[in-house]
Amino acid sequence: MTTSNQKKNNPLDEFLYLWKSDDKEWMKERKRHWKILKEENFKDFTQRELSLYRKYFLHGLKEGWIDPIILFMLTPIDSAATAKMFFDSGIIFGDDKRRLMSEFVLDSPKWSHSMPWQRIQMMYFVEGILGKEYVIIKENNATLSPEPSRWCAVYSSMLLKYLKGEYNYHGCVDSFSYFLSALGFASDIKRLESIKQKINEAINIASNFEVNPSVEDKLRKDFCECLLDNKEKVLQIIENKL
Repeated sequence: MTTSNQKKNNPLDEFLYLWKSDDKEWMKERKRHWKILKEENFKDFTQRELSLYRKYFLHGLKEGWIDPIILFMLTPIDSAATAKMFFDSGIIFGDDKRRLMSEFVLDSPKWSHSMPWQRIQMMYFVEGILGKEYVIIKENNATLSPEPSRWCAVYSSMLLKYLKGEYNYHGCVDSFSYFLSALGFASDIKRLESIKQKINEAINIASNFEVNPSVEDKLRKDFCECLLDNKEKVLQIIENKL
């Protein structure tokens, strides 16, 4: 049973202002986005999970455990500073904090695709929580930072899928600097060999990319240019470790 004192000390209370429940236009748009999430992105979730997610997404009511990646995705974060405060508030704790740091960039796009706030939320996460450079972050003697070899290996796979058009947007676009930095800490030889193969394939795609007149493809073209500008640096980091 939840006591009145527990309710009073609920760390989520500090962030309830993010849900503009009294704003009719905000709620109308939020409900429209929920309909898309439910019918397209959340098709594999149970009715219980959908009910839990809906209450949180629309009203900030958290009535049970929510996967940290989905929890952060469903929160209407309004800045990088807010993202950082949310991460440190105690709403997410223990292994869930590690999972959020390790997997949000890599996994959240499969659930947030088609949402107009998808990229800006990712940018807030990268700037406020993940950072531009790999740093080993510990809390209560537990490491929260991603394991670099695995993270870079999955990143390179997602990067390749994005360049092949499997995603209209992916967090790899806005976390490339972190990837470059984390790659310097990677040590698993098999994963480094896999990363090298995927990056070479991505470089080949980027070299032959032809832009189409859409926002997504303009972003993809810019990312291709970023990859090509840094290809020698990426491959040199890998070669130095093999």
